Amino acid sequence: MPSLFAGLDILAPDPPRMGHGLEPAANCATPTTRVRSWARNCTIIRIGFHLQLPVPARLMPIDLALVDRLDALLPQTQCGQCGHGGCMPYAEAMARGDAAPNRCPPGGGTVIAALAAALGQSPLPPDPACGAHKPRALAHIREAECIGCSKCVQACPVDAIVGASKRMHTVLAALCTGCELCVAPCPVDCIELLPHARSRMSATESDVARMRHRARQQRLDGERLRLQRDTSAVNAAGDAQALQAALARARARRASDPRP
Repeated sequence: MPSLFAGLDILAPDPPRMGHGLEPAANCATPTTRVRSWARNCTIIRIGFHLQLPVPARLMPIDLALVDRLDALLPQTQCGQCGHGGCMPYAEAMARGDAAPNRCPPGGGTVIAALAAALGQSPLPPDPACGAHKPRALAHIREAECIGCSKCVQACPVDAIVGASKRMHTVLAALCTGCELCVAPCPVDCIELLPHARSRMSATESDVARMRHRARQQRLDGERLRLQRDTSAVNAAGDAQALQAALARARARRASDPRP
């Protein structure tokens, strides 16, 4: 990285030469006019900075049209197997050049080839670190075994599971993307994956899954914001109470002090 002061360039004429005593120099009428003339003719100090600082990827400009094209090619299972928090974050990472287009196991080779074409790249074999391509599945809760812990509800990225706490839960088959995220959190292992009647999600199903995932993210963001505000309010109230208690103790000490 170049030095911070690389390109420092200071150009200025010599300062005015004054005559000895009260006599001005030969080339200026008076000291005052000579100084003014020198100031007008002085070249402005020029400093050039040449810095090369790393910029976080999330702050780099992103082609939103490309993001939308990539997101439209993804199956919208919102499974996270690509290493991102959903299909849209994965599309954004690919548009920035931070992720390869071969990290979508649900999409398989067809989607991987389409993503590579949209990016102007050659298709790559599926990344084995993301898992293998599987036929589309449908989550099913064995309701007789469900204890109503609601952990599956919290895990579902498209809100396709309904049920109250300590009550039976069920999967809305028309909304399930087969992401498998509800299976691992279940403490009684009552969720199984069944073969889906359709091998791939239709365009309509993908659009619905995208919309529901975004709505869920907005709801969770709102809940986190409200929690932060409530926490701040509680902390502020606690600080005020602590201050009042400290002032009361100080007044009590002054009242009990016999000294004038």
